[in-house]
Amino acid sequence: MESISIQSYLAQLGNRKDPHTGAVSAPIYLSTAYGHPGLGQSTGYDYTRTANPTRDILQEGLAVLENGVQGFATSSGMSAIQLAFSIFPANSHFVASRDLYGGSFRYFQDMEKKGFYSFTYVDDPIDITSAIQDNTAAVYIETPTNPLMKETDIAAVAEIAKKHGLLVIVDNTFYTPLLQRPLDLGADIVVHSATKYAPDDSIDMALDMYKTKDREEVQKAVDREMRPKGMEHLAPRVGQTAENEMAYYKAQAQVNYRTSPEEQAEYIVEKLVKKPTKMNLETIQKRFDDYQPELSETCRKYLARSDVQRTIQDIQAGKLVRMKHAEQSELRKTEPRKDVPKEKEVQKEPAPEKAPAKRHYIKVRRPSGKEKDRGR
Repeated sequence: MESISIQSYLAQLGNRKDPHTGAVSAPIYLSTAYGHPGLGQSTGYDYTRTANPTRDILQEGLAVLENGVQGFATSSGMSAIQLAFSIFPANSHFVASRDLYGGSFRYFQDMEKKGFYSFTYVDDPIDITSAIQDNTAAVYIETPTNPLMKETDIAAVAEIAKKHGLLVIVDNTFYTPLLQRPLDLGADIVVHSATKYAPDDSIDMALDMYKTKDREEVQKAVDREMRPKGMEHLAPRVGQTAENEMAYYKAQAQVNYRTSPEEQAEYIVEKLVKKPTKMNLETIQKRFDDYQPELSETCRKYLARSDVQRTIQDIQAGKLVRMKHAEQSELRKTEPRKDVPKEKEVQKEPAPEKAPAKRHYIKVRRPSGKEKDRGR
């Protein structure tokens, strides 16, 4: 993985792995059962419920992308989340972010009603210390969240969790491993909804496990056949979306007369900071490094300013503040451009008055025989 790019790895995922046929592109195995070459011998595949060659390619790719030990693909989104929680004993307690995908929240409520688990919800997952109990087993977070798109500092949450011996479960659906790798930031378990960015619509959910005591304790997923070929296009889809966004903001800056690199970098930073995802400084700088390299160094100097950092913190805290360059932009909108001469006002002639509409009359015969004119 270190010798090739992620894009190249995804494009070649599963290729040239069929020694019997020499197929360049990995086939889709739809077989339910697999024969054994002899008594007591196995090819590693017995029944598709326990293992499938196509699914193995998908799981291997997911583990590599997340820098995890093993990936597991399941048949539905909620089954993957249930799989993650199945490794914990009954009566375990969990701390979860309050803003969650509705399906996750309903599943947690159902577990509480049945007496299996208990949950405490916090507005800011970083403030988990007061919610931790003696039987707390893990912290569950989404970042960005669904639907409010709130971001959480995974490294900060993981640091607190590790001090109390807790695992960290992260739903990484919206960012995917190309933009965010929770395992590298200290998380233990990562879940993905594959109907968003990862693979294609034939895969509902994929789950990555890391640092588990025994692989068998999570090998309970029963799933349908998976098709990892959709992952070939993951990098272009995610990367092109971010590239288009940065190009759009730069064009907006130019329309607002932001011609210098400093002004354009400031304008784009403000747009990124005020997005619902509330990007942190590291994410913003990475966006510039990847998609606006000509403004990368300018952005780095701008983000290093203490006044800018304070303003960004206030914006992310929900305070109604404006960045300095935004105020300048409002002033510029009221000033005419010096290089464009003001057009002479053209005196328009008043429109001629319209003649009154003519009225037409018809005669209506009443039952009495009398006629009466009625305007029409």
